[in-house]
Amino acid sequence: MSGDQLPTLKRRAYKDQVFCWIESGETEKVIKFIDAYEHHAKQFVTMNSWSIPMFACRYGNLQLLEFLHKKKLIYEGNYQYTLVHAACFGNEIEVLKYLLDVLKKDPVPMNEQQPPLKICFRAENQSLAELLISRGAYFQYGSFCHNVRLETVMPQNPQQQPQHKYKTIQRDPKNNEIVEIEVPASLVFQSTSIPKDSNMLPFLRFSRIRNFIYVRRVYENQTVPFNDEKKKENFYSFAKIAFENPMRRERILEYLIGNKEVRDNGGQQQPQLTNVSNQVPPVAYNKPVQYQNPPNQNPQQMMPNQNYNQQVPLQGAPHNYQNQGQPQNPNYQPVQQHPQQNNQVPPQFNNAQNHPNPN
Repeated sequence: MSGDQLPTLKRRAYKDQVFCWIESGETEKVIKFIDAYEHHAKQFVTMNSWSIPMFACRYGNLQLLEFLHKKKLIYEGNYQYTLVHAACFGNEIEVLKYLLDVLKKDPVPMNEQQPPLKICFRAENQSLAELLISRGAYFQYGSFCHNVRLETVMPQNPQQQPQHKYKTIQRDPKNNEIVEIEVPASLVFQSTSIPKDSNMLPFLRFSRIRNFIYVRRVYENQTVPFNDEKKKENFYSFAKIAFENPMRRERILEYLIGNKEVRDNGGQQQPQLTNVSNQVPPVAYNKPVQYQNPPNQNPQQMMPNQNYNQQVPLQGAPHNYQNQGQPQNPNYQPVQQHPQQNNQVPPQFNNAQNHPNPN
């Protein structure tokens, strides 16, 4: 049998052979089989009810997935997992982009046991998690909720526990209006399920801060006045008012629903997380003072950086030392020294032979 010909097998044998071809990357054989036996291909599923499209997503076969989309053979077959789950199981980011952007698959399928974002965090795949979050996946970090809002209903009986509900906003395709729907709590990924030593916890923390900065920027730039009553409401109330502006409506929808990737920082480079305890203080103690030159000053008049052997002014030093060996320029502004160092004389001034007596 040549590589371009299909083997002569029975239907049951073809069922196992097709999935072996997908797993081994023999795409041409699968395409030829589907062209010849399209009515049989719809019935082929594995023992765990995985269909041919799900197997293509699992093993990153984007060519086969595009062919199945043209043939209108995109089906799932498994009641528990979807195509998005299969792409996350295989860590296939290109396939996941195709599912979310081209096929318009839901980044949060109605699977209450294991949302796709949980699979990405278990595999510690930040690229897949970032893609799902930018397309509208739900997660909660502390008191912050992404793409959803947390509503707390206080019971009338004080002995009962308050009820928590997650709600989000979506566009109704029938009348093209924004409606609020309730989201099952099991679809919201919780940061408490991440181990403390996992690398994904700082990533989720940074995603929370970055998205909050974006929402805050949109909030400050909106022109609709708020009264005292609406100030007490949460972000959904603001978003509902902001949707009245058609120019702002699409931008907020891109953030909330994830129609496409949004630069949350307005196009600037995103800040990096640093350890504050390891940062060097801005002014080193017992070091010469560096001048802050005005922005409009002539470069020829700019003061060069002082080295440790030159005489430099120091705030709190004797008056005769202030202008010794320095040009008379009122625009110079010395950097403020630490409060504990204001009344101390720098080490190089302790040598009386190198400096005249101020008296």
